[in-house]
Amino acid sequence: METTCPTPYLPPGCWDLTKAAGSDATLAGLLAVIAVTIIVLVVQAPKRSSSEREKEMRNIVLSALVGTFLSALFASFILGLLAGEMPTFRAEVLLVLASPALVVAVLQFLLSLGWLLTSHQAGKAPLSIARWAFLLVNGLIIVYLALDWADLLELKTPGIFPIPLDPGAGILVALVISAIVWVITIWRKRKFSSEESTRRQEGANYMQLCAKSGLLFAAGCTLLYGIFSSFSAPFLQSGPDWAYYLGVVSLIVPTGWFVYVSEMSWPTPPPAPSHAPQEDHAEATLNHNLSGETTPPPLEESTPPSAKKRPMKKAAPVQEKETTEQAPVNQ
Repeated sequence: METTCPTPYLPPGCWDLTKAAGSDATLAGLLAVIAVTIIVLVVQAPKRSSSEREKEMRNIVLSALVGTFLSALFASFILGLLAGEMPTFRAEVLLVLASPALVVAVLQFLLSLGWLLTSHQAGKAPLSIARWAFLLVNGLIIVYLALDWADLLELKTPGIFPIPLDPGAGILVALVISAIVWVITIWRKRKFSSEESTRRQEGANYMQLCAKSGLLFAAGCTLLYGIFSSFSAPFLQSGPDWAYYLGVVSLIVPTGWFVYVSEMSWPTPPPAPSHAPQEDHAEATLNHNLSGETTPPPLEESTPPSAKKRPMKKAAPVQEKETTEQAPVNQ
């Protein structure tokens, strides 16, 4: 059954996406401002040490923040253009092209926060909160993108999804993408070295790849937005159905790739604290006793009785010396 909506609204949800695009453009602009502010603070911050590890961490954080700033700038620009569109089929197509730029900016911003906390040696609690926030936003982003793709196909070919399966199709696609990316990520992370320095270096390499691929993804979305905005709504509506199916699949592949790279780029947790030296000393003593060797007796037990009474014998000559010195004075 085909959904009918008033003239200024689009089916199947009967909502004006051009009004929501203004809020999305504001959010992207706010992310760009926050990113450039953190860049200035990181550059002007005094260096704690001149070690190679600190330089590497600063470079990683700056790379993530620069990618966030440029991606958010692209997203704010095209979403601001989308806010001036009429609510037609062309607006839905342009929304599908503009949304990935904002997605890239948000994920890169959360990644930069994770690396910034790691570079300042934050505790386990803030790193855990940042990690869960990253995973939660990652899942919500995939679901919303999949729902946008399902709405686009529903507008192009009305009735392709039954009414109960209209939102379910997008959620199913999101679950499939998440499952594939999660399995590949776990499989790849198990191949990482057990050494902390090696794992951090591999994460830094993925972070550089994430910054570059995210920037290219956002720039590609901006380019496609400019190309498709030159076509009219009737022309886009008359396009073949297979072209839209192929277009949605071509968006799923880079989106899944970027989600995978961003997940691999998350910094490794700090190493577990070492045991207390008292416990190690106790364990070493216990192992020494179990090996069959005798432990030396305590100092009090090993001291002979003559040594204990020796200070009492030294007191007598001192008293005699004092009496001899006082004798002439008395005379």
